[in-house]
Amino acid sequence: MKKAIVIILILGMGIQFIPVPKNQSDEVPKTGFLQTIEAPVAIQKMINVSCYD
Repeated sequence: MKKAIVIILILGMGIQFIPVPKNQSDEVPKTGFLQTIEAPVAIQKMINVSCYD
């Protein structure tokens, strides 16, 4: 039982070092959050600053 926990912990820590491709898109899809939900301008600006970098 202890060996299984140690193996799971080692695998869990090791998987953190495997790189994954990033989603870097300049195009906002038609299903984007701000296109589907009508939010006030102040909220839209806050979301743009926080989420779209």
